[in-house]
Amino acid sequence: MAGGHNFLRQLLKHASNVVVVTPIKRAASEKVAQEMLGEQFRRQLLMDGHYKQSLAFVATCSDEVTPSELRINLGVSEPLTTHDLAQLRNKRTKDTIRRDCYRGLQKMQSLAEAIRSSHRDFHEKGVVPPVFTTSARDYQKLAGLLDASDGPPKVWTTLENTEVQR
Repeated sequence: MAGGHNFLRQLLKHASNVVVVTPIKRAASEKVAQEMLGEQFRRQLLMDGHYKQSLAFVATCSDEVTPSELRINLGVSEPLTTHDLAQLRNKRTKDTIRRDCYRGLQKMQSLAEAIRSSHRDFHEKGVVPPVFTTSARDYQKLAGLLDASDGPPKVWTTLENTEVQR
């Protein structure tokens, strides 16, 4: 696998942008965020300057929602609608991924620099990776790209809510 790591390193070195894509069928956890960016991958992103303005995350499948499972995963006791439960998961997913990016940056900086750097510092320096929680299936239904027999959208009512970039 060492050859694969070198290939990835070369790709990152010459890439102008990096997009990390993963499905979010459950609530994002620290484990999910950490798996998206392993330490070696983070280090390479930092060395190649991708953490600032050329790194984005896309968390797909935001319309695949099971309300009871999400309530448990998100630690919510009151009943929520599918639309409420999906919005909450998307918000937490974005927060978790960004927080993990900041923590990864702090780990890689010198100890003195990390102590002085807060999440706000990274934000002010322009190190705020965009995180999109997308719903391709609902997008296709709302855009009329799927047959009506496939049923209505599960969660989102507008194309903008799906966060699919056009």
